[in-house]
Amino acid sequence: MSHSGDTVKFDNGYFMAPNDIFDFDLKIHDKIVYLYLCRCGNNSTAFPSYNTIAKKCSISRRKAIYVVDNLKDLKLLKKQMRKSEDDSKNMSNVYEVVPPSESDAPLGELNAPRSEQDAPNKELAYKQSIYKEHKEKGANRDFALSFYAYKSKYSVDEESNEVIEYYLECYHSHQKKAHPNLKAEQWQKVINDLYYGECNKPDGYEEFTGYELKYIIDQHFKTKYKDCDYNIMHFISGQIRALRYYELGCY
Repeated sequence: MSHSGDTVKFDNGYFMAPNDIFDFDLKIHDKIVYLYLCRCGNNSTAFPSYNTIAKKCSISRRKAIYVVDNLKDLKLLKKQMRKSEDDSKNMSNVYEVVPPSESDAPLGELNAPRSEQDAPNKELAYKQSIYKEHKEKGANRDFALSFYAYKSKYSVDEESNEVIEYYLECYHSHQKKAHPNLKAEQWQKVINDLYYGECNKPDGYEEFTGYELKYIIDQHFKTKYKDCDYNIMHFISGQIRALRYYELGCY
């Protein structure tokens, strides 16, 4: 770095980012990932993997996925799938950073607390994406199916599959019956939300590993709730997982 009068010059490269990104009350990880994608794209498109985003921004891969989706929902990021030359398979995501001044999201929405900004936007984006996928595959959104039937139609990562199957085994042992079937979009929501739970921390959520979730599941079935059927949709709702996590002494 060198100085020339009142000007500071960087000798080892630099990148540009919209000044007004600092005027919005985004979470720290949202800003870091946004700025990293600005650096990658240099005011154009970029296609780093989730693993690269996680490594460069000092966060987990799951948090990288969560933050990218959040920035997309806030209309600060456009994400498309990059195809192979013969269009036969997906290669990676392509990102285009949107300056806040050009975002369609109103100022109040960008500045809103996470509990206010996430609910309508993430739910709408989620339902639209699931509906599109199921429509393309000829699935009926209103048709309930078992998890085993679901994963025969849609891809499920190995860790999520292991955690969900463990939950279903615990449910069967506790309730003496098989877990009720769910709609395909509900199973997808379970997978999407499994590793993040609402809590009272400043950033609004707690992150869990697959290993930790098994202990949380055990604690969940030891807990006596009022009017609870122990459906997995209840397990992923609200602060259920975070409270059981804290009861186990995990902070």
